[in-house]
Amino acid sequence: MFIYWNYSELSMEKQTILIIGGGIAGLTACRALAGHYNITLLEGSGRLGGRVFSDHHNTVSGVVERGAEFVHGGAKNTLDFLKEAGIEYRKMPGKMYRTENGRLEKLQDFVEHWDKMLDKMKGADERLTLDEFLEQEFPGEEYAELKKQARQYAEGFDLADPAKVSAAGLYEEWSEEEGEMYHIPQGYSALVDFMAEKCREQSAEIIVNALVKQVNWQKDDVTVQCADGTTYKAHKLIVTVPVGVLQHIGSDAHIDFNPALENHMAAIQKVGWGTVIKAILQFSEPIADEDVGFVISEEIFPTWWTWSVNKDNPVWTGWMGGPRAKELSGLDRDALIEKVLVSCANIFDIPVDRLRGKLKAGEIVNWQNDAYVLGGYSYATTETKHAREILNMPVEDTIYFAGEGLYEGSEPGTVEAAIVSGLQVAGKVMVR
Repeated sequence: MFIYWNYSELSMEKQTILIIGGGIAGLTACRALAGHYNITLLEGSGRLGGRVFSDHHNTVSGVVERGAEFVHGGAKNTLDFLKEAGIEYRKMPGKMYRTENGRLEKLQDFVEHWDKMLDKMKGADERLTLDEFLEQEFPGEEYAELKKQARQYAEGFDLADPAKVSAAGLYEEWSEEEGEMYHIPQGYSALVDFMAEKCREQSAEIIVNALVKQVNWQKDDVTVQCADGTTYKAHKLIVTVPVGVLQHIGSDAHIDFNPALENHMAAIQKVGWGTVIKAILQFSEPIADEDVGFVISEEIFPTWWTWSVNKDNPVWTGWMGGPRAKELSGLDRDALIEKVLVSCANIFDIPVDRLRGKLKAGEIVNWQNDAYVLGGYSYATTETKHAREILNMPVEDTIYFAGEGLYEGSEPGTVEAAIVSGLQVAGKVMVR
């Protein structure tokens, strides 16, 4: 006997969930929930991945990681996903160096008194900024180098403003023992592709170029309207767009909520949001000894690394974060390339004109100019801990937020942070 199934009626047995944002957090939540719910993921730009963007079409040969690049040894979920997908990752080559008195010296340890500083940070008042903490706990000239290095570390690695970042908020990350660092030869976007494929295998619908501008909602009833006038309806909504987009009211990708989410939107303003400029340079020949893989300096672009030690056409990446990057983010490509070359020349003790002659190609990545991101990644201000408590609470079991900016743990600002947040928000939806 032939039985006719009304598939539209069957689908109504499952609740419908919309996810805004096709970065790692959104894809992770999508994969975890697909199969249990009818899922539609809307991405405003023309590609998935958010701040994961492995560019195969650029002036530099090979893959250019315009966004996330490192896989840290403690990133358990990230490594598990890479293994599941069969995606190769390799240990970073070379050693860490620091410029000392105009010379490159192998990095043996952090600056004197660093461990003492960490001990005091452990019990620091959460209301103290890093600047306030350092001046309170380490006054005097004997600690001048410690304070300088701590501020540079906060700016360079955390993209944080020392006058705003919470000293206590930095402790968990800084106190973690540095493990191995890896990279993905085929590009981090391979993980994005894998996650998207798994979502589609479970019948999740993924739509790019679907820029959400308006969310109208009441309990268990959400309607979103895109810039092109298309609307989507669901029982629940998960918002995973970057903190910077939610903070910048009036920006191209900003989302309006009706009724307004006053508590959550006030809380999002209290999450620190960092600025970063990244430069990728390819040279015609090696510019450093084969032992040098990672360099910390005091140049305008202070941090450098390479995955191609002592190979033909080596590629070096320069990194500038924090307030300095914000100040210079308005410069055009040529002006930034010049500052990059000067920094690189000073670090490797090569005349800048000679270094310029070795330059085959160069890319500047300025995430502040990306309308779907508007910055780098988050950091904790003195008000962020309470703000994240609010942001991690669903609104009437109907609207949920996720993303690396909501993460609490020792891997802030990373793909791992986004994955953890995506898994956590999926768990909250499942138990409702």
